[in-house]
Amino acid sequence: MIHYKLLLILAMSALISVVGCKNSAHHDESHEADQNNHGLHAHDEHGDEHESHSHSVTLWQDSLELFAEWGDFIAEQHTDAIIHLTDLRDFRAVDSGTLSVSWMRQSTAVKTQHIEELAHPGIFIEELIPPEAGVYELVLSLNTSKVSGRIVVPSVRVYASEAEIPHEHDDTDDDETVSFLKEQQWQFDFRTERAGRRTLHNTIRALGEIKPAGIGQAEVFAPFDAVLLQNPQHGVVHPGQRVSKGDVLVCLAPSGGAESGWNKLLNDYRLAKAEYERVKRLNDMDAIPARRLQEAKLDLENKEVRLRGALGWSDIELDERFMNGEHFHLRAPADGILTDIHLRYGQHVQTGEHLFDIVDPSKIWLEAQVPVSESSHIDQINDAYFTVSGSDHILRISDFDGRLISASSLLDPQTRRIPVIFELQNKRNVLRPGSFAQVVLKTSASRKAVAIPESAILDEDGTPVAYVQQQGESFVKRILKTGIKDEGYIEVLSGISEGERVVTTGAYKVRLAALKLGMEGAGGHAGHGH
Repeated sequence: MIHYKLLLILAMSALISVVGCKNSAHHDESHEADQNNHGLHAHDEHGDEHESHSHSVTLWQDSLELFAEWGDFIAEQHTDAIIHLTDLRDFRAVDSGTLSVSWMRQSTAVKTQHIEELAHPGIFIEELIPPEAGVYELVLSLNTSKVSGRIVVPSVRVYASEAEIPHEHDDTDDDETVSFLKEQQWQFDFRTERAGRRTLHNTIRALGEIKPAGIGQAEVFAPFDAVLLQNPQHGVVHPGQRVSKGDVLVCLAPSGGAESGWNKLLNDYRLAKAEYERVKRLNDMDAIPARRLQEAKLDLENKEVRLRGALGWSDIELDERFMNGEHFHLRAPADGILTDIHLRYGQHVQTGEHLFDIVDPSKIWLEAQVPVSESSHIDQINDAYFTVSGSDHILRISDFDGRLISASSLLDPQTRRIPVIFELQNKRNVLRPGSFAQVVLKTSASRKAVAIPESAILDEDGTPVAYVQQQGESFVKRILKTGIKDEGYIEVLSGISEGERVVTTGAYKVRLAALKLGMEGAGGHAGHGH
């Protein structure tokens, strides 16, 4: 296998050289022929031909993945080696650097070779010449400006002669093994991850909605019968507009006569104010009891509160200036964002008619509707994470300094579900009230289990499967039995063992290779040699 792949790599290199530099074509062909005649058919120095087994090794250490292929090592004889190196930070081919290969025994380097440059991105090709017979650690040290690492291949045997090599039947063909080459992995978005034990919490999945906090929403109604007019200074208000408490939102032209809502409010206030001032003067002369002054004061305060409520003013001093004009200003009762606007400029509105809402977006609620079937776990809910409609980005309650404020056991009579509410601090306005969400509620019940990312799992006719990387370029499909899901990971009850490496990104490409559908841009059908 290694000779076949090496021949193809060298042939490709020669072809590129012929196309790119015709004047050196004869030199390239001669060079290729020399390389092909130098060990590719496993001739020893005396011309005795023998059959060499092909060996492969795959290791993950530091930030590097090693996938190497070589033949049997015989003392002081050349053995072809193809060494693939992948940068595990982005799973791309190592594209520069030098590689040192040391034969180590008892922590001492018996022999070292240096490979000065890559034959192709991610691939070093070299004839390794081992020292005397024995068992060694083969240490490969990569040094580049981007990534460096040291990979130790244990128990590499060097034979004294060809006669010592065991004549084992090399049965490497496996109908269930999928070939997906390094060149293909480097070309596509591709990643793997070890299956490991994680603490997983039991979860409840529910539909949710982002809502204004109960104390963070103000509804504004028409305080009296009137005609709505634009604010002459700021014009028309619009949904999403941010306003501050006391800002003028709309002008009101009272309609009707003296008994209209506005005139009655205003006249009641004026009469109460005049009565209070009269009673106060009498009280100062000790002409009436103090109780009468207190009654007049309470009546004035009541009329003032009603008038302020109509105007949307709570802390602005009332005077006659705003009461003598034709138009009256309706002001924002709180800071926030204008929503649900029902303004009809130039048209008549009646007392109590809903005009708009003001929502404070800095504090919001995430309300999840839990199915009745999960009611027994409601008391165990202590955390949650969610995605908002239109986005796959996972958001956590802790990201917003959130807290659980309600986990009722009562059914909502309309939805027939149980509402669970979290209060979130939304100071950066990341979340928009009215948005829908997919919510995963976490309970206090948890266990340690072997888990893999949910992205590793493909659905085949309702059966969950994943692809395990057995060697650098060989994969096998596993049928899974899964358990609980938590924060992007899923429990594996059977099908994958702890420590096995699964494809987390690009699994569908491996599946296409398994189905022999080919890979677009991969240079031919899936499984094609180097």
